[in-house]
Amino acid sequence: RGPRAASLRTAAVVQEDTDVPVLRDEGAPAAEAGEVMAGKLMLLACAVSWGTNFPFIRLMEATGATPPEVASLRFVLATLPVLPFLVGKSPRALLAGGEVGLWISAGYIAQVLALESCGASPAALICSLQVVVVPILLTLLGRGAASPATWLSAAMAAAGVATLELSGVDPSALAATLPDAHGLGLALLQPLCFGASYIRLADVMKDLGDGGAAAEEEGGEDVALTVAAAQVATVGATSLAWASASAQGGLPDWTPLLHDWHALAAAAFAGLVSTALTVVLQTKAMRVVSSADSAIVLASEPLWAAATAAVTIGEVLTPAAMAGGAMIIAATLCAELLPPDLGLGRGRAE
Repeated sequence: RGPRAASLRTAAVVQEDTDVPVLRDEGAPAAEAGEVMAGKLMLLACAVSWGTNFPFIRLMEATGATPPEVASLRFVLATLPVLPFLVGKSPRALLAGGEVGLWISAGYIAQVLALESCGASPAALICSLQVVVVPILLTLLGRGAASPATWLSAAMAAAGVATLELSGVDPSALAATLPDAHGLGLALLQPLCFGASYIRLADVMKDLGDGGAAAEEEGGEDVALTVAAAQVATVGATSLAWASASAQGGLPDWTPLLHDWHALAAAAFAGLVSTALTVVLQTKAMRVVSSADSAIVLASEPLWAAATAAVTIGEVLTPAAMAGGAMIIAATLCAELLPPDLGLGRGRAE
């Protein structure tokens, strides 16, 4: 969704059995193990799809189109198939999805603006701070204290992304791409906005999704599709407005993209599959998977991006990059397999 791992979505599980009163993460209500596993597989498909985006984005940018033009065409194409799910639907679900879409849009715009004053690697690395921003925000919002397993997984994922993103980067060249104070502020808006979008989406699906207090008010409609459609449409409208503003009030110039069938096919894939479909899958998955667990699965995105780049454009996976990928996988496994208190509570009880 930007520089490799720039749309990394990572958090961790919330502690259940500690001396500190802890609330279950703001995610969906309890579900059967099979449903949770199906939801996690949906999220894994999202991570793989997002990871494959980067060669397609590069192909579109090779036509000479500006980032706002590329983004607006991608998101407008993503909006077209979801329009039927906006007509005659619950205003409550539409507004909720629109709010989440605004958070996502703010994250995308901050990302592009940050790239104007710093390199891709620092921007992606700062964006990966979602791994710690989400549990911090949950704690500040009174959603419960993060468990030791949360912080261990967060630290491992952040270290893995840093290792992967900075592998092969010359330290002197990296120093030249570090952001100034203005760029740093914009870059920090990435994890804050993207992290907020995940927390709000989890809240929305808890309230409006299956089992939510307001679910029956929605007349039995597929709320996930409505919320997802509203997210995509909001991002599409925002990106179009941004591209128009960049064009000094005119329409974005998509001519280079529309006249190159390779670029147009890339835009169609990025819009229809890597955006519209993945938003639907992610929203449906968060009916049964908490935002913490879902973000851990999505942390594998930079790994798929690196693998895709190696296969499609011949990027070499250095030992450091492979080590970073291994750390990301280890972080996912820690969040999945370790007890929330890492067994410390058991030791005290004994």
